[in-house]
Amino acid sequence: MDDSFLFGISTMAYILAMIIYIIYLAIKKKEVGIAATTVTIVGCISHTLAIALRWKESYDLSGMGIIRSVPLTNLYESLVFFVWCLILGYLIIEFKYKNRSFGAFVTPVAGLALAFIDISGISKEIHPLVPALQSNWLLAHVMMSFIAYAAFSLSFSTG
Repeated sequence: MDDSFLFGISTMAYILAMIIYIIYLAIKKKEVGIAATTVTIVGCISHTLAIALRWKESYDLSGMGIIRSVPLTNLYESLVFFVWCLILGYLIIEFKYKNRSFGAFVTPVAGLALAFIDISGISKEIHPLVPALQSNWLLAHVMMSFIAYAAFSLSFSTG
């Protein structure tokens, strides 16, 4: 099993969750909301495992330290991390405020972003960083940037 397969599971889970959340908005049945949340959690777990596998593969390939081989070095990995932060942030908000209605607006962004990554032809290859970019600040900068993008997307979707 490789990370592409797990990302595919995540994409399908988020799109399925979007449909279930929309049905939940229409009929307001607690069981439907629980099903939507469960599918979203399954997608998030698959997504987390895929990122972990990609991280291990990057570590094995680069030979750098475990922190420096975090999979955030190209557009593909950054977009995957963005979607993961978006879903994780949504699940935290859902559990804190007990409001499942926002899922109908957040999961489409996540599902469509992952689907876009798959169909757009973005390179999924792991390449070592050029020496000019081998800095701890790159990791901090990219991570904080995409966490902020996810927070903005979450506020956009829930607004």
